[in-house]
Amino acid sequence: MKRFIALGIAVLLLATAMWILLDRASWCLQSRPAQYHLALAGLASAVTSIVSTLAALGVLIYVVLTFKLWQETARTNAEARRTSEATLMSQLMVEYDSMRDSVRVIEDYYRGFPDREQALDAFRLAQTAQVRSNDIMRVVDPSRFRLSRFFVRIRKLSVGGFLSRRIIFMALGRAAIEDLFIGQIDPLDQVITRLALNRDSFADRDFFSTMLKDREDLV
Repeated sequence: MKRFIALGIAVLLLATAMWILLDRASWCLQSRPAQYHLALAGLASAVTSIVSTLAALGVLIYVVLTFKLWQETARTNAEARRTSEATLMSQLMVEYDSMRDSVRVIEDYYRGFPDREQALDAFRLAQTAQVRSNDIMRVVDPSRFRLSRFFVRIRKLSVGGFLSRRIIFMALGRAAIEDLFIGQIDPLDQVITRLALNRDSFADRDFFSTMLKDREDLV
């Protein structure tokens, strides 16, 4: 395709050269008798027609082939983007699967209480207790932290424009976002935030909640 574009440019250059030669010839023949001027006028008319045709053809070739090159470049970029997204989605899935042990710890922790509020109260008490060697601090909290950092990192990458919400949702699925993070991890994170800063932080929860509302547009 690049050869055809070069051909279009060559035609344009040829047309320009012919215009220059014609103008040069006109200047050289200014001192000639009238018959020369008549002959030159006829020649100029013929050459003008040829040059105009060549110029139009060159422009047409250049425009059409440039457009085709743009289409090919756009198609190549789209394929590269899809390949990159597939790679990112696969990486997210592999990383999430590697944390299944932490997921089970969190799920087992909540199942050990009649309701979520009691689970959160026990977690809060463990965080404020003087003796911090209980199972919550040795097992549950490290699992919470590991999963929390995973979801927080995903949010920051998405907000920074490095990871699309569509890839996140397709890689993790509704259950991981709604049941695990929003339902279990974020409430534990809120306990930590309130104890440390005496305030709530909803940035992560709002991000993933909005993703769930828009899930039909993401699949």
